[in-house]
Amino acid sequence: DPVRTAAQAHVATTRVARALARDRRLADGTTLKTDPIALEAMQRHLRRRFGEEPRDQELLRHGALFGEILARALGARWESVADEPASWVMIVPPSVRVAPIGRVMRFFEHRHRKSDLVAFYFELEKSARGR
Repeated sequence: DPVRTAAQAHVATTRVARALARDRRLADGTTLKTDPIALEAMQRHLRRRFGEEPRDQELLRHGALFGEILARALGARWESVADEPASWVMIVPPSVRVAPIGRVMRFFEHRHRKSDLVAFYFELEKSARGR
């Protein structure tokens, strides 16, 4: 079913993130939690497994995990959805707008020309903590 609301985006990305965590646990014994360590494991996995050509579906799944990490660790909430999941927006308190799926996709498009996802997470955490 198409996602049309922020609440539906929350449910959909939570399900996708849980499925990804289950798949990783069964495939290689990796336990993904909702913290920056999971982001580092995610980056390593995608680089190692897909090298220069990651599949869009895998980036979407990992972007959903990034959104789930932002929701659980920083209190982010889905604000708006569009036709393309890469354009879905979350608000990280107090008011930072982020597109977690799009951010994962752009990271792999631009490689090392941008900060990695862990560094980006810590920037968001600093903003959320008011420092």
